[in-house]
Amino acid sequence: MLRRLNRGIDDASGILRRDLEEVAEGVRATRVFAETDAVNSRTLEGVGVGNEKPMLDNGKFDVTEYRWPDPPERVSTPENAPLLIADEFERILQEGGHARWANYDPGAFRHDLRTFERWLRTEGPLAPLNQHYGLNCWEMTCYAAARAGVLDKPALRELLDPPRDPNGRFGKGVLDSWLNRMGDRLIPGERSIYTGELGGPRPQRGDLVMWGRDALHVSMATGRMGSDGSPEVYSFWPPPKHEVVHDPATDTYSRVTDTVQLTTVDELSRVTYNSELIIPPGTEIIFGRGPW
Repeated sequence: MLRRLNRGIDDASGILRRDLEEVAEGVRATRVFAETDAVNSRTLEGVGVGNEKPMLDNGKFDVTEYRWPDPPERVSTPENAPLLIADEFERILQEGGHARWANYDPGAFRHDLRTFERWLRTEGPLAPLNQHYGLNCWEMTCYAAARAGVLDKPALRELLDPPRDPNGRFGKGVLDSWLNRMGDRLIPGERSIYTGELGGPRPQRGDLVMWGRDALHVSMATGRMGSDGSPEVYSFWPPPKHEVVHDPATDTYSRVTDTVQLTTVDELSRVTYNSELIIPPGTEIIFGRGPW
């Protein structure tokens, strides 16, 4: 969950959407990703393990043009799937514990901080959360869905697994264009806008709550209202309890934090970094049923 920050994190999706290839090579110049999205003219034969494009002689990821596949169709899941996942979030909350919030930065991948992504690319059971288990906010909702038996690994691979080269880097424009589609993938059906107005629509228990159409941050509604009068959510992200900071040990923006925080829409919308709001003012707050 991310935004334009002062140092090394550029825009509303700064941690995720800076030039990750340059970051992996140690370049720290500030840069804003291109706003235009020309992915419809790109071609991609396969996404995921074993389908990564080859490295060029100069060590760069092959800059092949891509055409992204349509979002996967919603798989057959129980009608009460949102409630099952919300109940799983509640169990994770009650268990306590910690996990590492880590985004798609190649450095996090190389330092083996992207545990959930690694699990998608291998076989084996879902491991329990702990301080070494790395994933981001929307992956946590899918972790809960997997633990609740709502989504299996093949469905999660289709939904979440972008192509990387063996060094963890992405092709030119691949991550940016992939992230631009995550909002549609995470809430593929009917959606509503939360405005905070009296009598306006409000998320129900199990709805995904998403900041921005490209999923700057994703949480799940508890179905209750918080003490500040805004919807209460289950959230996996360092704020509001902890700051988002640079981890010098791994040279990434990642942090061990609570597996689930019980917070509110308004509280998350007020989070700052270096005295700036992380979620830009006016960002739409969208909610609806997830891809289950």
